[in-house]
Amino acid sequence: MPLKLNNGLNFVITNDILYQKKMQNKICEENDVLIYVNNITFSANELRKKIFWVNEHENSFFKKRRKFKNVIDINSEIVTSLDIQPKVFDLQLRRLWHWSYLCSCAIGISKGKQIFIFPWIRGKECAIQSYRFQKLYEYSIANNLTVLIPTDDLSQLENDKQKTLKYNVIM
Repeated sequence: MPLKLNNGLNFVITNDILYQKKMQNKICEENDVLIYVNNITFSANELRKKIFWVNEHENSFFKKRRKFKNVIDINSEIVTSLDIQPKVFDLQLRRLWHWSYLCSCAIGISKGKQIFIFPWIRGKECAIQSYRFQKLYEYSIANNLTVLIPTDDLSQLENDKQKTLKYNVIM
């Protein structure tokens, strides 16, 4: 079944905690992958060039405790638009967990990627991240970016105070 995404935030409801890895394997290994973004079909080769796997490439980056400012200009428009606080760039790794998604997205955006696939995220974490998702939504709509977030539940996000957050749900 083809995956139909829109610019902005797309949540796929799944219990598959290895969703990002399985998507990565499918897109990297198969040439008949069907993903539509705003009703435009992309070939597997086009997809491979456009996709950024959020937090996937930064695993070793986090482990080595390198600072984000070595990878991205902390005064850039991307950092400002995503509302990544300057203090984040000086935090220790253990205090960075809730900023890691936006920092990773900023790195992908700076590399010119257009489709961002998150690792699987629990519903409660979606609610915790709602402010950051709002910033990512605003930036992605303004810049024609597509974000796919696999999660098990959106009920806590929907009940959260961030009522202006708009997104597409894929079952």
